[in-house]
Amino acid sequence: MLKVLEKQMLPYHMNNLLELPMFRDIFSIPSPAASG
Repeated sequence: MLKVLEKQMLPYHMNNLLELPMFRDIFSIPSPAASG
């Protein structure tokens, strides 16, 4: 059960990280979601 929740929450946490300009600069990810 816990592993299933982790799999569902991982994309959520990754999206939160991409919202931070600091992480965006580090990864340099050119995506509409990041710039929007």
